[in-house]
Amino acid sequence: MTAVRFQLLGCEVEIRCEDPSLADRFRYVALRAEQPIAPRKRLDYEVAGGGPFAIEQDGDPLDEVETADDALFVVYRSCYGRAIERAALAGWVVFHGVLARIAGRRHLILGSKGSGKSTLATHLLFAGHAVEGDELALARGEEIVAFPRRFHLKPGIERDVPQLQAFLGDLPSVGERDRIRVAGLDPTELGFRWRLERGPVERIVVITPNHGGATRMEPLPPHAVIERLLQCSFRWGESRRGLLAAASRLGGGGGWRLELGNAEAAAAALAKGGPAP
Repeated sequence: MTAVRFQLLGCEVEIRCEDPSLADRFRYVALRAEQPIAPRKRLDYEVAGGGPFAIEQDGDPLDEVETADDALFVVYRSCYGRAIERAALAGWVVFHGVLARIAGRRHLILGSKGSGKSTLATHLLFAGHAVEGDELALARGEEIVAFPRRFHLKPGIERDVPQLQAFLGDLPSVGERDRIRVAGLDPTELGFRWRLERGPVERIVVITPNHGGATRMEPLPPHAVIERLLQCSFRWGESRRGLLAAASRLGGGGGWRLELGNAEAAAAALAKGGPAP
């Protein structure tokens, strides 16, 4: 058996594969981020066979699948779902958003699917900013922490982040249901430090896609930021009251709207910032 081990905040994950070639495939799930929460729960998976595959979770049958991509999807969905569920039970509320420290200020950048969050996060990384996560942020009280996962890079991202061109062929990838392959980026594999913080954010920014157009930033009032936080919530079992309380706490000071034309201009606008709204 070949083993892949990594941490998902409060969970320590081990995946044992009978087929040693699967270890490289399961790089897509594994990551090496420095994390501010000590793991207290162990999640064990065993993938037997060489295709078809029989998957066990903590010693119990989980699924039987035909392809390596299917095996990866089943384990990915299970371990990430269980880790998020444990966080939700501990009082964390989950939002879709990038967490990054830009020009000394910690930002939560909210955006819907396809708005350009991962492209912007990757550009910020190469621009020298400390990017913690490209997709999910957990909030509890005044604390926010990124939920760790590899940055998901779709085909064509090299047009916006040309620095990636030399690395894309070496990154693990998986086929999504629309048949495109998505690469998974662990910043440490490119020589960057990947460290998650646990604390407050100083700016909340809402992305409005304007692909190929102008990039602008303007202040947003608190009610607009709170509304966007509610729209960008992951809705993982928390009560409506708890979600509204978390959104009100985070968005009560207002924020910014970023009309995103391209990643380079957006990163420059974020770094420049401005007075508090």
